[in-house]
Amino acid sequence: SEEERSWFENEAGDLPNPGMFTNIEDAFVAQISGIAWRQDIFLNHLEEIKFNQNDLSKDALNFWTHVCYNSGLGNCIEMFDSYKKKGYLQNDKYIWKRPDKYYWEEPHLYANRAMANLKLVENSGLIFPEIN
Repeated sequence: SEEERSWFENEAGDLPNPGMFTNIEDAFVAQISGIAWRQDIFLNHLEEIKFNQNDLSKDALNFWTHVCYNSGLGNCIEMFDSYKKKGYLQNDKYIWKRPDKYYWEEPHLYANRAMANLKLVENSGLIFPEIN
């Protein structure tokens, strides 16, 4: 109900309408759908700038997806274009250590944390078990 909803101001000063789900499965699908939507828009941008998405590793694609999710699509595209222009995309080192001292500190930090958590889950074997 409307009374049960929590209203929190986001970083843009907006009061977004939070989703209400009756079960965890629906909430999970909604969350993953939002992340997939952002990744799709990011991949479309790569096509627009004639950047071969196959030049990004799986980790790099996950990193940029988290940047898009956490900092918004406009900031993600601007950050990617900046990293590309400065030559930071040559290897995956930028994922784990921010290459530029002055710019993109927060988007990089949040994506880096998400990547660390993803690696922890992947390496645990609990969610993505290796099939022999």
